[in-house]
Amino acid sequence: MFKYILIALVLVIALMGLYAWPKREKQALEAAEKREADNAGSSGATKEAVLKKMSPTWEKTRLPAIKVETRPSRETALTESKFFGRSFYLPKGKSFPKDKKDRPMALLAQINFAESPPLEGYPQSGLLQIFISAHDDHYGSHFEGFSEGFDFASQNGYEVRFYPEIDTDEANLETDFTFLPHPGNETGDMVLLPGEVECGLKFSRMDHLATPSDYRFKRYFPSEFFDQFPGLDRYEAMDAAYESQETFGHQIGGYASFTQTDPRSYAAPDKDWKLLLQIDSDNESKIMWGDVGIANFFITPGDLAKRDFSKVIYNWDCH
Repeated sequence: MFKYILIALVLVIALMGLYAWPKREKQALEAAEKREADNAGSSGATKEAVLKKMSPTWEKTRLPAIKVETRPSRETALTESKFFGRSFYLPKGKSFPKDKKDRPMALLAQINFAESPPLEGYPQSGLLQIFISAHDDHYGSHFEGFSEGFDFASQNGYEVRFYPEIDTDEANLETDFTFLPHPGNETGDMVLLPGEVECGLKFSRMDHLATPSDYRFKRYFPSEFFDQFPGLDRYEAMDAAYESQETFGHQIGGYASFTQTDPRSYAAPDKDWKLLLQIDSDNESKIMWGDVGIANFFITPGDLAKRDFSKVIYNWDCH
């Protein structure tokens, strides 16, 4: 008799457990969701606290810059600002940039400063051109510009030119560019460029806060700054800084952006480098630097003041 009573008791306990299990599971799930929501709320509040704490110092980092917007698939004049394109400013008799195998380079950018708002330290007139190799999977960059002893004269993957005065008489300019590299000219060489669509450009002034990937950001916000927020690690705090402003895009001057590390952080500490031009990946304009990367061109303040563009450093990186 006792044996049957014990069996019945075990069955009752088992049935009660089966009945209670869904309830316990539901309670555990609700508790986990509440913890997740509380953590998210705490993290959000902490990010807000980070940005609030950063704001007074961050506001002091503002630099004037020129925002560059692209107008793809628009035919441009010879002297007009543009990205890419197979017609541009070239006085007759002027040699054309060529790579180490004596092949013509491709135009990456042409900036007519008379078309852009004035920016202190930068030309207010004249025309800047950047050419890059069209047959190089690194797009002409050596990635070594900031290494000690870099020989600018020996690099042959890119070339920067500046014309202080622009001759507007088309009779004095080259107009036949059929020899330039492009996928349809059947030269036998594979053309490798971050973009091929000719883009007209529009310029506007902007104030630019220090971008978290610019090496100068650490001058204002060293690692110790983020130690005062124990509820958030440094990388989450940096994410908050990234999310709070428009950090990428095409621009002249201001702070640079990178998907990796700012190469200027490896340069001599007593030498500063200004952002001459930044060209970002841009779906609308079909510009793509590797895996959604970004390209930067740097110049020293002294060379910029002298309008000497012979020692511009070119770098790009991607994810």
